[in-house]
Amino acid sequence: MKEEKKQDSDEVDLSKAKESKAHRFSLVWVIPIIAFIVFVILLWNNSLNKGPQITIKMPSAESVEEGKTLVKLHSVTVGRVTEIKLDDDYDSAVLTVQMAKDTEDLLNEDSLFWVVKPRVETTSISGLDTLISGSYIEMRRGKSDKMSATFSMLLDPPTDINNTKGIELILYSDGNKRLNPGDFVTYRGFNVGNVLSSSLDLDNKRIRYVIFIADPYTKLVDSNTRFWISSGIDVSIGTEGVNFNTESINNILRGGIAFDSFSSKKGEMLAPLSEHNLFKNQNEARIDSASSGILYAVMVENGLQKIKQGADVVFQGIKVGEVITAPWLENIDTIFTDYKQIPILIAINAYDSSNLNKIRESLDNKLKQGKLCASAVASSFISGNNQIELRYLSDSEKAVFADNKVYRNVNVIPYLKAGSLQNEISSFINRLEQFDVEGISNNVKTALASVTDAMKAFEKSNLDVNKSELIQRLTVAFTNFNETVKSYGPDSDTYKKLNATLKDLDRIVSELSLTATKIGNKPNSLIFGSDNKDPIPLKKQ
Repeated sequence: MKEEKKQDSDEVDLSKAKESKAHRFSLVWVIPIIAFIVFVILLWNNSLNKGPQITIKMPSAESVEEGKTLVKLHSVTVGRVTEIKLDDDYDSAVLTVQMAKDTEDLLNEDSLFWVVKPRVETTSISGLDTLISGSYIEMRRGKSDKMSATFSMLLDPPTDINNTKGIELILYSDGNKRLNPGDFVTYRGFNVGNVLSSSLDLDNKRIRYVIFIADPYTKLVDSNTRFWISSGIDVSIGTEGVNFNTESINNILRGGIAFDSFSSKKGEMLAPLSEHNLFKNQNEARIDSASSGILYAVMVENGLQKIKQGADVVFQGIKVGEVITAPWLENIDTIFTDYKQIPILIAINAYDSSNLNKIRESLDNKLKQGKLCASAVASSFISGNNQIELRYLSDSEKAVFADNKVYRNVNVIPYLKAGSLQNEISSFINRLEQFDVEGISNNVKTALASVTDAMKAFEKSNLDVNKSELIQRLTVAFTNFNETVKSYGPDSDTYKKLNATLKDLDRIVSELSLTATKIGNKPNSLIFGSDNKDPIPLKKQ
């Protein structure tokens, strides 16, 4: 009985059972899922994980490729060029750069961008690695507090002065030589800075440079500093001989800007970006510095007398200044109407600037008394160049005054013509040849012969009548002799002429003696003039 019940319970009512299917993953969903993942990644890269977008304007898109050219900072990629197109005027190219995330702080208003590519310069070759990797855009972060999204591409790499303290100055040049960014700025052969940029000032037709002088060399520049273009080689011929100065090989190849102060007086500090003149050479810079001395004008007669800019101004054989400008005409047209006098500007310098006012007062007092004059004298026998010699007239000499005491608001020193030693010798010889030495001798001989004949006749005569006649003849002879001798006395014209000629002869002989001594001590002074001592070559520091 129990077994039957057990069998009945084990039976299942199949009519009530329901059919069910097994659940399986469909491949249809794979593609949407992958698309969704790609969408999320693109959304992250292009929106959520993307930095700012900037534009860079450049004259030409040379060496830049869309989608390939990278933007780097310290060799780390911070962006990529995504688009290249022309601007609205079709004059230049505009690059669209997609910057990396978290690069907003790099986009200061004064940030710099330039293309790194192979460059061959006078002293270096750079960018050779880009021959393999390709050109890229290097950037340098600026210091401005303002941010920007628009920039201009630099044509040349900037000078490496980032985070370097110093001072920037603006120089203007009228010369034809153009310097390049990166060229050296030197002080007595030491590199103390660089040229940052060069551009053409179209309004004034001159070249504008921005230079940088690094600390601590900023202490070397002040209001008395002069700047000039340094070619690395300086050759000059002057009264002291031939000067040949060279700098380092880099300066010879590249050139650059040099500066120095020619004044012992300390000037005022220069303001950043203050403007200054850039002279063509050191000589022009030195002459401009000398113009801060005591200025006078000299009206040179009958042309410039071979006086040039930079010629020495001497007093008692010592150089006390130099010619600043020759000629110094207010209006060039006046040379056709007043050609007899040509003005030149000279400057008197003091070794100690504290004596400048004392020297000025002394010269002005002599000028008012008519005891100060200027002459053009030869600085050397063969070169033919002249220098200005200042001289105080003695009390016995007549005072001289200039026709115009002031010219262009500058006091005028009267000019006295003084020929060269060669001309003086020639003039003396001419006067000596014209002097009738033979006539003087014949006159004296005739008078003496007449007296001698009368004396002999008087001794031979024994008759009173004859003696009376002879006494009369003797009296006439002595009277003629006396008159002849008187004609050569101290008050006579002949005596004065002879005395002046002898004085000229004595002076010329003295000068020739001094000249012979100088030539004996320094033979090259015959060509280049003389100075106090021969130049001694210094060991380069």
